[in-house]
Amino acid sequence: MAGRSFAHFWPISQTLLYRELDRLTGLGWVAATRVEQLHAPSKWTYHTTTAGQAALAGWLATPTPATSSFRSGVLLRFFFSYRMDLDQVRSLLADYRSALQAQEEAEAQLGDDAP
Repeated sequence: MAGRSFAHFWPISQTLLYRELDRLTGLGWVAATRVEQLHAPSKWTYHTTTAGQAALAGWLATPTPATSSFRSGVLLRFFFSYRMDLDQVRSLLADYRSALQAQEEAEAQLGDDAP
């Protein structure tokens, strides 16, 4: 689920994801359930608890820091666009627009899949 939802803007390794799930479980913000499977290894499913939903609501209500860091190949290339010819810059921006539109469509489908 993470790979289809927030990984577009908040990449995280599977190792770190499971470490965070363990931490959130310890805080009582998520609950884990082991699911036995016949033809595959057992897996864990996670859901937020009432306390976790309250913590998330509190976090969402706090102001976002004015400074934040992330890496973007597009923005780095755009920063150096003065070294590119105009057609390259146009192509960079057109490709980025197409990628954003595809991402928007994918995220709209996630919203359609919500219960």
